[in-house]
Amino acid sequence: MGKDSSYYILTLPLQTQRWQEDILEKRYAVAENIYNAMLRKAYTRYTQMCQSNQYRTLRRSLSETSDAKERKEIYRSLDQLARKYSLGKFELSRDATPYRQYFKENIDSPVSQNLAANVWKAIYTVMKGKGRKVTYKKPGELLALSGKTNNTSIRYKDGVVIWKGLEMPVRFHKNSQYERDTMKNTVRLCHLKRQKIKNRWHYYVDLVFAGVSPVKKSDIISKPGKIGLDVRSGQIALATNDEVKVVELPVSYVHYQNEINKLKAYMHRSAYKTNPNNFDQNGKVRFGNLKWRHSKRYEIARQRRKELFRKLTAIRKQDYCVLARQIIQMGDQLVTRELSWNDMRKTPRPAEKKKERYFFSGKPPSAAPGTFLQILIYKMKNAGGQVYQISSEHLESLGVANVNAKNNNLWQSVQGYSVLKNVYTAFLLTHIDQFTNTINLSECQNCFPTFIQLCKNYQSNLDEKLHILKIGETA
Repeated sequence: MGKDSSYYILTLPLQTQRWQEDILEKRYAVAENIYNAMLRKAYTRYTQMCQSNQYRTLRRSLSETSDAKERKEIYRSLDQLARKYSLGKFELSRDATPYRQYFKENIDSPVSQNLAANVWKAIYTVMKGKGRKVTYKKPGELLALSGKTNNTSIRYKDGVVIWKGLEMPVRFHKNSQYERDTMKNTVRLCHLKRQKIKNRWHYYVDLVFAGVSPVKKSDIISKPGKIGLDVRSGQIALATNDEVKVVELPVSYVHYQNEINKLKAYMHRSAYKTNPNNFDQNGKVRFGNLKWRHSKRYEIARQRRKELFRKLTAIRKQDYCVLARQIIQMGDQLVTRELSWNDMRKTPRPAEKKKERYFFSGKPPSAAPGTFLQILIYKMKNAGGQVYQISSEHLESLGVANVNAKNNNLWQSVQGYSVLKNVYTAFLLTHIDQFTNTINLSECQNCFPTFIQLCKNYQSNLDEKLHILKIGETA
């Protein structure tokens, strides 16, 4: 995005009329068809390239050698071969020209070039072995269109978003000082987004500004200090010099659990009645490539279930923003463990019944710890604080115990006390030297009595069933 790559995004709703929404829906459908057509053509070329002898020879030599220079030369030859089959970024952008000319009343050049760039990303992911196959857009799956600058295509000017004859006013929030401070900077480009709410499309604009985002009054750091944070799949543990805290994630999911379970049960019964051949005698789904037919009421229930998950996502993000504001008030230095999928997979959970292979037997929605950590890091850096992330492997090399699913042990025995491992890890993170990445043992010993007292104070305010500290017990 130019020499100065710092930017931030402000999302605002659009005041669209019904005829404008019809035109936008048509343009999104055209964009989906263009994307699928370009992706189909590019994947055909990729298949032809994979069948060539030159490609097979290069892949075979790549698997046989481990020398860095030779592998670099092989990758360079693979890139040249990809350009020969018109799989480069520039070659795919040229493929968008005939489609853009055919649909010139609905799609312009910058939007079609961005669609070609997304096609190149999908093909490049498969070429590098990070994906097995490409995925085509189903009707309604394309949610964003964007230009390249604020001078052409989708652009913002004087409170209005303009695109090929459409002028859609932007709806600002009343008495929002943050939005007024944000609009003082230069708009680089615009993203036109849509979201389905209660079976109707709502349209938004992402204004991409140059510079650094202004800081809200609620996000200002109030005091200095270190914050130790250990994030798990459904729980976070915090430790500072004067506070210890454990938060379960997410909080808002409980309100929708019963309704989602009822919809799951109804959808299973409906699918069983309309597709009896796809189930065995025990009511379990058969294996293989099955064809499904669904009733209208089933589709209504699926839309209702989708709407509930949308609400869950919005409420969860709002709760995470509130929690992140509370955390940055505790200090100006955040020290946390790098979030690893392998570590979350090792986190022990209570014993559950064996999963049945029913039509809807999936897990409840994830607590999205990665989303929370991303929000927290962004708010801490934007407020002027510092963030230090330490890998789990380095912490294990320092002797910090990790939760292991094999022994199913959540407790750490320290000097006659049994402390929750994530709480004790958060305590150790506050005493790690950022320059040497080692734990200051003398400082830990001096602060350990205070830490135990903070655990006692926090535990006294919890329910009887919740414990983070056990006295006189060993793990």
